[in-house]
Amino acid sequence: KYKFMSSFKNGSVLGRQLLNTRLMNDLLLALFVIGMLLLSTNAQTNFVPLKTDGSVTENYLDEKGFHYYRVKIPDDFNGRDDLVVSIAPLDSKSDPDLHISSSNQKPTSMQDSEYNCAMIGEDLCTIPASDLSAGKTFYIGAKCYKKCSYSISASIIRELALFSRKDYKVKVTAGEKKIFKYVSPDAPVRELLFSARTDTPTTAIRMFVSSYETAEGVSPDDAPKVASEKAPTSNDMR
Repeated sequence: KYKFMSSFKNGSVLGRQLLNTRLMNDLLLALFVIGMLLLSTNAQTNFVPLKTDGSVTENYLDEKGFHYYRVKIPDDFNGRDDLVVSIAPLDSKSDPDLHISSSNQKPTSMQDSEYNCAMIGEDLCTIPASDLSAGKTFYIGAKCYKKCSYSISASIIRELALFSRKDYKVKVTAGEKKIFKYVSPDAPVRELLFSARTDTPTTAIRMFVSSYETAEGVSPDDAPKVASEKAPTSNDMR
């Protein structure tokens, strides 16, 4: 009887030890899985900061997916300039898109973004001064539908005026964007023709046209001699 009870007690102790060991292993495994999920989530939302001085950041995706960026409007923002975000493919097989939001930290589509730029090739998103304020943060989703490489940049740029029947001579360096904002006259306009020509016939120009509200309190004499760098977002014209 004594030996039987001793064996039973020893078996109970052994059983409890095995049970505790299994529970501990399960707990460690669960903690490991949770840790990996947290690391994965943090990696996906690891925002790359963009400066507003036009500095270019290059990046690469091995497959379909997103990179996330954020840009903060400077504390000394003057309330008059626009924010321009540009993304350009680094090879002929890449075609990245832009989704931008001030509230959603992971914008991925037109439905959860305030600004969307999804054209073939280079995309330029303009956020007007009326939507900007000192210290405000915008979150940017750079989307690739397949493996791609691209460059991305953000710039705070003054919006300047363009008037009819006036010529503007502009000096542009390689990769630089120059933008005119057309101000319509008081009289109705039936048709508009925008044209640009270069000093060298081998230089290519890509023009983007988008509609904006008419500027107030601007006269042709106030129009600049050089265009601004603001970039419209639609109606690609080549």
